[in-house]
Amino acid sequence: MIQVFKQHQLVPDMAIVKCTHCEFIREIGNQHEGKRTKCPACQTLLYVQDTVAFVTDLSEEISQLREEVSQLKQNVRLTCDEATKTKSGYAFANLSSSPIFENYNAVIQWFKAKQIKAEPNNEAMDISGFFDEIAVELGDNYAILGEVCAKIKHAQHKYGKFTLNLAAHSQQNTQIITHFIKELYDCAFITRYTHDKTNKRVHVSLQTAPKITRFFDGDWLEWYVLMKVATLLVDKKVKFSCLRGFQVYFSNGDQHEIDLFFLINGTIPLWIECKSGEFRQFINKYSTLRKQLKLEKINSLLLVLGMPDEKVAGLTNTFDVTMVNENNFLTHIEKLSK
Repeated sequence: MIQVFKQHQLVPDMAIVKCTHCEFIREIGNQHEGKRTKCPACQTLLYVQDTVAFVTDLSEEISQLREEVSQLKQNVRLTCDEATKTKSGYAFANLSSSPIFENYNAVIQWFKAKQIKAEPNNEAMDISGFFDEIAVELGDNYAILGEVCAKIKHAQHKYGKFTLNLAAHSQQNTQIITHFIKELYDCAFITRYTHDKTNKRVHVSLQTAPKITRFFDGDWLEWYVLMKVATLLVDKKVKFSCLRGFQVYFSNGDQHEIDLFFLINGTIPLWIECKSGEFRQFINKYSTLRKQLKLEKINSLLLVLGMPDEKVAGLTNTFDVTMVNENNFLTHIEKLSK
């Protein structure tokens, strides 16, 4: 190291010219330092600078820029983390049970008062598995994870596996997608996956268990709505009872399955049907059932996944049920529960 410095001392000190107009740069003898000259490339007037001073200033500027970039990254990361916490949080995360989903007698009695028998489905209310966690993660990030869900739904009935191309996704969205697929694997919702980072592809092998197949066929949306509505009411400290996936029997022999039913504050009924695919042929059925249940239109929701807001309003005005989508159903329910 000492020898290097000794050799360097033999080299004459140099000055530098750098044009701010055309970016021309060259070292020259230090006897010209401080003088004014014209850029040999574009003739812009410039000053000859000491090379060491120039590099020192440039180094300080780079260090400052690095600090600013680092701070910006930290701010973005904190903002994203906070947004994820706000969006993904729900009252029953990581719980294996809750009295809220076991105390549905008020719903049974509400139907009984109308001479309708309600038969609970305890399995549909069991939160001891991972269905609620996966559903909330999927629903809260559906704009990004919808493609994954659609590929699973399509492939599980034909091929048993699929490949997802991540090339068109941003780094942030890629992280959300790959994290979700890892969660699916950790919970055994898929049997295998490999992430080819070089070619930006994820290869997924699917789980064939009937419960998992039904989940991606549409059960996940019911789980999502159940968890989000229940969380909204818990956060507002509103008393309620609820049932999911249960049968109702009318005195005339008619029988129907109800996706979700809430009884808020013991008096306000809320019926929700969830559709992740075709819904048009069900509109008249639900309009008729609403009248049989003697429910107001505002208390009877048909949630259609991915329906544009303008269609939601138009179809609500056209038919005898209230149409909502995954983005506005909580807003409607919040108004209803005041």
